[in-house]
Amino acid sequence: LLLTFLFLNSFLKNKNENSYKIYSQLFLLVFFSSACIYFDQKLLIIPIICFVKIIMCKKLVILKIFSAFSYFILSLPYFYLIILWGGILPTHVVNHPSLGKVLYLGHIGYACTIIAFNLLQLIKSFFLRKKNNYLILLFLAYLLFLLIFSFLSQQDFLNINYSLGKGFIHKFSLVLFQDPSIRSIFIYFSFFVAWIIILIFLENNVNDSLILFYFFILSIITKSIFQEYFDPLMLVMIFTFFSSKVLINYKNSMILFLYLSIFLISSNIYYYNLLN
Repeated sequence: LLLTFLFLNSFLKNKNENSYKIYSQLFLLVFFSSACIYFDQKLLIIPIICFVKIIMCKKLVILKIFSAFSYFILSLPYFYLIILWGGILPTHVVNHPSLGKVLYLGHIGYACTIIAFNLLQLIKSFFLRKKNNYLILLFLAYLLFLLIFSFLSQQDFLNINYSLGKGFIHKFSLVLFQDPSIRSIFIYFSFFVAWIIILIFLENNVNDSLILFYFFILSIITKSIFQEYFDPLMLVMIFTFFSSKVLINYKNSMILFLYLSIFLISSNIYYYNLLN
């Protein structure tokens, strides 16, 4: 993923469009972005971003045709795997057979809390523009939709083992509250706060909004949503493909280190107590 980002920048900055060097940069960009999918299918977002940037950039058409052809060639092994598996994921892996067959709409809220956890330290300012007001009302409608159709059941708030994952908010609610009704109020309120944090970070940035939209769609079609998979990917995306870049200096690095260290220690204590 990091190599993809480096070669993408090198390709876009290269002004000599007729040299062998730009073709080498482009092929390595396509190769590394395609390789991401073979590590983890949810990294499909990486070649999508790269391909869109290649097509939209002001480069020679021959370079865009070359990239499309290269992506096609490097996707052939995955097409073979799809035939072998009988689907886009191996059917013997737990939770994968249901991928896409059931929509887990409640996961949007949990995805919000996990994403907001990584964005919280990065937000700066927020102005209540009309567009933001509409997005806030849209999310309130989503919460009302969950309440009416009970996508988050009582068992969801009672038992950690009812379903896997769901991130730190679900685990935190189990520690704080015994009453499932109060726990449900806390979780829904957390969904809303997380959505506000995401809006603050995005600041109407279309590029970042589309990337996060991809992760929301991903959360809907997967049976279990795990924070351990979101966290490292979100951090790398924040420092690379997100438009809202973060200044890397000693102060910010220490804040990030302490922020994640506290989270790690808290998680270890939680699971230690759970197992004992």
